[in-house]
Amino acid sequence: MNSKYADAGVSLETAHALDQRLKQMLGTGIGLFSGSQLVDLSTYEHPVLVTTIQHATMQAGVNFKRSGAVVSESCVQRLRQINCNPLFFLDYFAGGKLDVDSVAACIEGMKQGCGEAMPLLGGETAEMPGVIVPGYYEVVGFAVGVGEARELYHPHSPDTFPFYPQLSGFKKPVLVASVDGVGTKTKVALMAEKHEGIGQDLTHHCGNDISVCGALPLFFLGYLGTSGSVDPLSDLLGNSLQQGCDSFQCQSLGLVSCSVRETYEAGQYDLLGLMVGVVEADAFLDGSNTAAGDVLLGIPSVGLHTNGYSLARQIFFTDLGWPADQLIAAGVSPEFARQWKIPADVTIGNELLKVHQPYGRAIQTLLQNCHPRAFAHITGGGVENIPRVIPSQFQAVIKESTWPQPFIFPLIEKLGNVPHEEMLRVFNRGIGLVVILPAAEAQRAIQALAAQGITSYQIGGIDTRASGEPAVTIYP
Repeated sequence: MNSKYADAGVSLETAHALDQRLKQMLGTGIGLFSGSQLVDLSTYEHPVLVTTIQHATMQAGVNFKRSGAVVSESCVQRLRQINCNPLFFLDYFAGGKLDVDSVAACIEGMKQGCGEAMPLLGGETAEMPGVIVPGYYEVVGFAVGVGEARELYHPHSPDTFPFYPQLSGFKKPVLVASVDGVGTKTKVALMAEKHEGIGQDLTHHCGNDISVCGALPLFFLGYLGTSGSVDPLSDLLGNSLQQGCDSFQCQSLGLVSCSVRETYEAGQYDLLGLMVGVVEADAFLDGSNTAAGDVLLGIPSVGLHTNGYSLARQIFFTDLGWPADQLIAAGVSPEFARQWKIPADVTIGNELLKVHQPYGRAIQTLLQNCHPRAFAHITGGGVENIPRVIPSQFQAVIKESTWPQPFIFPLIEKLGNVPHEEMLRVFNRGIGLVVILPAAEAQRAIQALAAQGITSYQIGGIDTRASGEPAVTIYP
């Protein structure tokens, strides 16, 4: 039997259909790894960025459009109550099983609720079987505003989180924002009773999404939703979030916690958050100057990072019945273990919980030494994420044999009998960041990264794309 993502309760077709609906609804600004907003702070002597958060539980059958509008309207109202001008809004929508019409109606409502006050820059949707009860949805909205420090009313209230930026060196600052979650990796953490890296997973993921635009992360605000008491997890995850923020020299504004018993399956939790960064307008990277003949450099991942866990859990824990402390080498043939150099003492739980790598240092190294066209953070969708940062008249051509893969990927493919095409659609396959840059700079980039102890591989290039051709072509 072939294992596919759909067998684990996650539909790639639903994700694609939803992506198309949201692009039509929200416009062409959606498609990069984060949303951006040019901010004029010239009228502020001492500007303060204030973030507020609003969550809602929704059940199948409710008026999703109206419920979504209430979320964003509440954020607008809260910012204005403290004399803060709303700047932008991002959302997070998660369910045990996603329905395209329900999600689209909710997000349309949130856009409507933003009104003329602020744009809906984007957000994240997550299908989380086994974490959220089927028929229920968790919706979280984040809004960021700006105000004059001496004119704000109680910016340190329980529902508002101020940040005092130092932006005097920016002529035209662009704020870049990303919302994301850890997904069902939390279920592996619960099985292994090991949550120490989960906060880093989240902040590294969001930090990478910010950094690929050329931005420097400024601050992060997290949200923890659980089926029970939040106290046992809150401190542990809060410390982990802080460690992740430290990787990007980013300030953590805290962790908002909420117990929603009817929404989450017993004992489960979800961790998500907003990160905001800044970049000079003329330094913003969007891949628009990509050219045929450019090369693709790949920087390795250490494993799954934060994507593909529903399928991995289905294979290892449901189909094979492995416990989290199963020694991987003992569960495969000696030949396979030798071929992929699987250490004898590595458990499946520890391997799956390897922390999502931060790529901020690699990105800054390349920005200081080369002229990258764009960066692509390889998450859900694998290397097929690359078209998000290149013009449609080009395609990415990749040779899969140009980099070594961590053994977890051939292990999943073999034990789950997963079709190779499905592996490419779901997992990063050992590449966590792709850099697009002129061919003449490839060796300089590789050497600059190596000087920082960062490994990279030339994995392909950019070619012109004829009508009907795929945006990504992958060769063995």
